[in-house]
Amino acid sequence: MGFLLEDGFDRRAAAEALLPFAFGDLGCLHVEVADRGLTAEMMGGSGYLIETGNTFVINLQPPEEEIFGRMRPKTRQYVRHAVRLGLRTEITSDIAFADEYYEQLRAVFARQGLVPTYSAERVRQLITAVQPTGQLLLLRVRTPDGAIAATGVAVGGKKTAVNWGAAFFRADAELHSIQLFWWEAIRFWRARGAVWYDMGGGGDYKARYGAVRTPTAHFSRSRFTVMRHGRSAVRTLFRVRQVLAGRRAGSGGGGAA
Repeated sequence: MGFLLEDGFDRRAAAEALLPFAFGDLGCLHVEVADRGLTAEMMGGSGYLIETGNTFVINLQPPEEEIFGRMRPKTRQYVRHAVRLGLRTEITSDIAFADEYYEQLRAVFARQGLVPTYSAERVRQLITAVQPTGQLLLLRVRTPDGAIAATGVAVGGKKTAVNWGAAFFRADAELHSIQLFWWEAIRFWRARGAVWYDMGGGGDYKARYGAVRTPTAHFSRSRFTVMRHGRSAVRTLFRVRQVLAGRRAGSGGGGAA
């Protein structure tokens, strides 16, 4: 999580002030921060461990037709094809959506020999906590006969919306439901005044939707240096356990694109 600060406030100063508060007043042993206004360059020499990555972001400020035009021709073709086939999107607040989405997510991970990094209960908690604020999008894509072909979750604030997850069954790939999902999610957040739509992490396929690769930075600081090594070991162990659980679960038939 990052900071809620007025524009122009020194975010590095905020990150540095966080440490004595967390380690002293709160008695924390470890602090992690990810803030869109805090870059790796700004935090050089701060004492925080800096981890960099990438995400893909779509500018929602141009007219809708211009945003659609920035998609690659094949992607635009897929969106139109899904509409011609009669696929339709459906916004919901139903808690049952958590299980629908999670079923498809498990299939996505199974194709990679893995299992999801969180449970269906985490999705239910997200819906329960955030849905009442109006900052949560739960979107289904249905086939003409009513079957659920794709699902996705996104969270949005005043300026930025972030995709939390999207999935579909590989057997429905030729329907291009996931392409329709992305387009309708873009339209949804633009209509609500969001300026940026973060597609939620790496994946070069996201450039097909007109998204721009954008650097990200994550900062952490442990009260005791040895904890950094323990943190790395725990992450490695988690990854190994995920692979082993995926092997036990067997292969599946989902995807995300």
